[in-house]
Amino acid sequence: MHRSSLSPTPPNSSPARPPRSSAHQSRGSGSQPSSSAHPQVFYKGDEYLMEVLPGWKPMTEAELHQDIKYHFPEANDGNIQEYINDMNQCVEEVKRLGGVRAIGVKPRRGDWNLFSVRIPDSDYTIRMWNGGMEAYNQFCLDFYDHRCDVPVNLPPGFSLGPSPVNMQGVFGMAGPLVSWEQAMGIRSADIPAGEEKWSVPEGTYLVVRRADRPGQDFTFAVPRRQTPQAEIAQPVYGRRP
Repeated sequence: MHRSSLSPTPPNSSPARPPRSSAHQSRGSGSQPSSSAHPQVFYKGDEYLMEVLPGWKPMTEAELHQDIKYHFPEANDGNIQEYINDMNQCVEEVKRLGGVRAIGVKPRRGDWNLFSVRIPDSDYTIRMWNGGMEAYNQFCLDFYDHRCDVPVNLPPGFSLGPSPVNMQGVFGMAGPLVSWEQAMGIRSADIPAGEEKWSVPEGTYLVVRRADRPGQDFTFAVPRRQTPQAEIAQPVYGRRP
């Protein structure tokens, strides 16, 4: 998705958080006074993404103008506000249709509304959180250095993959799991520190293998979300029908 445009999502997508009150919104381009908590915003798309994506950095006015002129060669300093107004209207339409679904966003520091499991004899913890993947029955997952209190990329000498204890036919792929960043063609050495993440099916088992501890695989479970209440009949062994 390009920074200067937002594509509509189906109405059933996860709803966005309520927009700020009109007292905090400015006229025209959607800009607002600059502060340490809220940097100045010149485009409603950035304003909206700051609401749904913690840590989103809005474009400066110069970056916004450069972006518009790149995609619309006919735009110039004299008519650029018309383009901003049109883009703002598109953002309002996207919000009216249900907004955008943000996936893969990592938890903020101090936010422990997630599942975690420590890897024995290491400085690392596995974190698992919703990350917008509920509709796909998956969890997002990453490695966390609990000694330094920061997320990290795949630690050197570590690998992550499906466990052989999974039921036959369930998540039975062979080999290490590929992170989102690797799947997008980013080399491991080029992934920004602490940004690497994976997504895994709920209710499955994963295994961490370490080069420094051959044969001492660490297996853990991915959580399973609660299903709607239902009466489930259990089969009985050895009873005549």
